[in-house]
Amino acid sequence: MFVEVGILHLLWVSSTHGLQQFACIGSGFTETPIEIREIGQEVEITTPGYPNAFNNTNLDCVWRIKPLHGLGLKLTLVDEHLDDGCDDNVLKVWDDSEVQGPLSHPGLKSSCGQGFHVNEIPVSFDTVSVSFQSKRNDGKVHFRLEVTAIDPTVCPEKEYSGCPSGPCCEGQDCCVVTAGSSKSFELSPPTYPNASAEGLKCTAKFVTTPGSQIAVNFLDMDIWNHGEPFCLSDYVLLAESSGSSTKSLLHEGMKFCGQQLPNYPGPSMIVSSGNELTVHYHTDGSVSQRGRGFKAAVVALNPVCSEMEFQYQYGEDVCKASCGSPYTPPEPKKCESVAITLTAIDSENKAPIPHAQVKISTKKMSMSESSSVEGTHNTDADGMITVSGTLNSTYQFDVSKQGGDYSYKAIVEKTLDDSACNN
Repeated sequence: MFVEVGILHLLWVSSTHGLQQFACIGSGFTETPIEIREIGQEVEITTPGYPNAFNNTNLDCVWRIKPLHGLGLKLTLVDEHLDDGCDDNVLKVWDDSEVQGPLSHPGLKSSCGQGFHVNEIPVSFDTVSVSFQSKRNDGKVHFRLEVTAIDPTVCPEKEYSGCPSGPCCEGQDCCVVTAGSSKSFELSPPTYPNASAEGLKCTAKFVTTPGSQIAVNFLDMDIWNHGEPFCLSDYVLLAESSGSSTKSLLHEGMKFCGQQLPNYPGPSMIVSSGNELTVHYHTDGSVSQRGRGFKAAVVALNPVCSEMEFQYQYGEDVCKASCGSPYTPPEPKKCESVAITLTAIDSENKAPIPHAQVKISTKKMSMSESSSVEGTHNTDADGMITVSGTLNSTYQFDVSKQGGDYSYKAIVEKTLDDSACNN
């Protein structure tokens, strides 16, 4: 909650059983940033005092929902009533995706008493913006939008790959490493742990999947700077691409030299803001005594996909730690037994046919079927029968009814494929 002199803005945030609830109360413009970090995290955005009516006027609320670690956002408009005044109450949803789609700006709009005109809001893997503007209402205006984080579509590979000739190879992008999440890439000068040579210009570019990051865990640092404080002659440089966030520590690059690990005496871990990071190692051409250079373990980092591991050495002590509980998607439910409902309908008058005889025979049996549903059944008063079949089996239904002048006969064949699975 915050107060700004002149105009009162009240941003109400509450949480119940892990559900974060956001509602905007007051007058004027309010923008709320929301970061989503975990699978299953839920956010609820509503009108003031939902589900009760509100008397506030001139509401202008915007929520910026940013999924981290490649998570997706599933949005569901659970409840909505906007009055018929087209400019009175307007609800909008859009995302920052560069790919044209239903949520591309200006996105979806609900106003004039009309909804979004879609059965389901598409899942987004980009920052989603929700805005609600209300000038006045008929006393019944309300909405509730639920946002749920779902697992990313792609995670980093466990093993690294690339850069067969090492980082001191020749040619642009001759060393590009697809970083792994379990096995780290050990990065060091070619002569390590012996003294580095003069005139080295080594470059390794590390990449991983969108939504993941690159972590450089320095294990050793011995780059002599000969008394100069700015690492001008020999250094290791970490830099992100020019399109990285200006808030990133590595946006303009970070140089390291000396005989202490970066962040000494604390853990020496540098993490990119995006999914690419380049490491340069440079020694000048002077013939002088040099140190070992450096050693680092480089991995792809995504706490949603895999456990994170860190290593740090202080003196002779080596500390290792791991943390995080990566999401394990549940095994898909196996659908073997499928309920089959058949309704016998007279083709002329479209009426159900009660007490018709249905003879079921198996035309093709699946490998997992242990018993057949073959037999004779009678439809009920609504012309229906329900039996249990087996996925990937094919059945023939021979339907007949004879009585007085009435005669009905039909043969239907049905294969139970995955679309019949309703578990």
